[in-house]
Amino acid sequence: MREVKPVRADYLAKKWVKYPSITDVKHAGRVVEIEPRSVLLFAGVKTVLVTHKEIRNWDQMSAVLIPGDVVSINKAGVCTLLAPWRSQRLKDYDEQEARVIIKKMRLQQNWNQFISGIGEFFAKHKFLPVQTSTLVDNPGPEPTIDVFKTQFKEGKESRGKYLITSPELSLKKLVSQTLTPLFEITKVYRNNENSAKHAPEFWMLEWYRPFANLSTVAQDVEDLILFLRQYLSLKMKAPAFQHTSFQKILKEHYAFLFTPDSSASDLKKCLTQNQVYFSESLSLDDLFSLVNLELVEPQLGAQDVVFLNRYPPYAAALAKLDQDGWAERFEVYWKGLEIGNAFHELNDPDIQLQRLIEDNKKKLENGLEALPLDMEFIESLNRGLPPTAGISIGLERLFMALYDEPDIKNLKWI
Repeated sequence: MREVKPVRADYLAKKWVKYPSITDVKHAGRVVEIEPRSVLLFAGVKTVLVTHKEIRNWDQMSAVLIPGDVVSINKAGVCTLLAPWRSQRLKDYDEQEARVIIKKMRLQQNWNQFISGIGEFFAKHKFLPVQTSTLVDNPGPEPTIDVFKTQFKEGKESRGKYLITSPELSLKKLVSQTLTPLFEITKVYRNNENSAKHAPEFWMLEWYRPFANLSTVAQDVEDLILFLRQYLSLKMKAPAFQHTSFQKILKEHYAFLFTPDSSASDLKKCLTQNQVYFSESLSLDDLFSLVNLELVEPQLGAQDVVFLNRYPPYAAALAKLDQDGWAERFEVYWKGLEIGNAFHELNDPDIQLQRLIEDNKKKLENGLEALPLDMEFIESLNRGLPPTAGISIGLERLFMALYDEPDIKNLKWI
């Protein structure tokens, strides 16, 4: 840590006007570096070099200022110390730190334009924008997702509340009432997730089309990506779009016939033949996840946008089953990232209630807390949900794919 210069200490004690007001500003920013005849300022998304000729009181201020100080220079050439650098950190402010902030600010500008583009896309396609609660009684049924729980106090009473893992249940309730295409951009929260691709708090885009099927939503995804490429003026080549399935990949690359009825024993045999280690205690769900991670995902072209479909019935989540027993859902992959997850929505209230109960059992098996059943959601299905397709997209991941950003943490200010 830098020692305080005697001249600076005397100036701060006797002459400095604490946090003065300023007028007629020509330059303003944080001092990055002081040279014998100039000062470099961090000002917004750029640095500005101000020479000694532009500063009337240069001799005084150059002896006082240190990197990190916030200053202004008015049109008359008077430099004013607005806020002194008093940080006690071991590392002082320097040009490298300024560059890091500038990079983050430019990323933020790109992000703002990205969000604006998404809004324009859905306005163009006449979707209804909605906002649902992020603090709910029922956060979402996914059996492998850990949730954030808190307590809501009302007088002397207290009850559990959750941060949403997805707005899915709330949006389906709205679809059953409005019967109109709608979308939402919201923050979602998932506990125990932290990596280059995962964050405990992230942005989700989710949309639903009543009276539609998965092919319509897949086309939405293609159109959205191509629209954003043009809207954001990206120089990247337009990606190719391909559709494939677990069954096709496992047959072509591993000579394994995967069916809706493939058992845990079948999956273990497939993993053994391909020298993938697994624990004998793994459940069918866990074995399928391992097959997906170790065998299927490595075969997905990184540069192509890939729609992976025909999930087994035990991985149906909130999706319908087709006549062959496959779950009517797909996941979207691009540049090594799982971008989105789409369902042809299950609209049978009896089957849905049973799945919610089964999901709670799986949560307990996974060492997670069972969640309250959302009976309001079941009631919305009892009132009638038309054939509907919907998708959730992790916005940070879509942004990372568009801008070739390697780490989700780079999109966070803190």
